[in-house]
Amino acid sequence: YESYRFRLTYPLIRGGGEGEGSDRLNLELNGRYNSRPSENFYGIGNDIEDWNHSKFRSVSRTAGVALNTRLGKAWTLRLEEGYRSIGITEPRNYTSSKDVFAGSGTPGMSDAGGTGLLSTVSLERNTKDRTYLASSGGRQYIEASLNEGLSGGDFSYWRYRAGIQQFFPLDEDHRKVIAFRTDVETNREKGGSVIPFF
Repeated sequence: YESYRFRLTYPLIRGGGEGEGSDRLNLELNGRYNSRPSENFYGIGNDIEDWNHSKFRSVSRTAGVALNTRLGKAWTLRLEEGYRSIGITEPRNYTSSKDVFAGSGTPGMSDAGGTGLLSTVSLERNTKDRTYLASSGGRQYIEASLNEGLSGGDFSYWRYRAGIQQFFPLDEDHRKVIAFRTDVETNREKGGSVIPFF
């Protein structure tokens, strides 16, 4: 598996604080590349069988621009517009999902992927004591995004996500910590469009 990212930020409005997070409004340019050479796929629905087991390779490229604004010490609002290209190809040394599910009507299976525009809004509350290896505090977020298909099929859908990450120190020097994390995601078709299997 391969994953590469870059993020460039430029402060538009500076806040009164010092150090990390002192900027009140940032402009961000970002990009992502992900290659997953062997993804499992069994089909869609509650009645799928093990004999349907197949695999596919996905390659995803995303470029975006975002505005991040701090709404206080812990709260951040983010608005992002992006372009994404997803390619679906043959897996390495395994039965291809495109062969197993050819003609099944699975959305996105007959095409080689697709391109689309992403519009995302998210609200986050972050009280972690450190960005990495936190030992107290937490992070909570909610996010909604609209995915508008441009090619590969009529793939337009809403995605809703929410998550909680919390750290509980067990001693005074914070060397022993219990961490809790949960994430929830659901996708809903927009109008008469469909959600691609990938």
